[in-house]
Amino acid sequence: MRGRASVEPHDPERAERLLTGYLGSDREKWDEARFGDPHEWGEEMVLLRFVPGTVVARDQSYAPAPGIGDR
Repeated sequence: MRGRASVEPHDPERAERLLTGYLGSDREKWDEARFGDPHEWGEEMVLLRFVPGTVVARDQSYAPAPGIGDR
């Protein structure tokens, strides 16, 4: 992927939506030591915005060498 990236100011609501998408909506199950409460993160936390300009997709499949997997 190629495109433009920018550093955006911390947005607790957006950070919480992003974490909820990956960690689930039950905040009790989140690892408090790693994620805590996005509303309590300091201003040193930022969000990175990436806007893709181009995307290249290639077939990454392969055929195993003869005899591999025959065991």
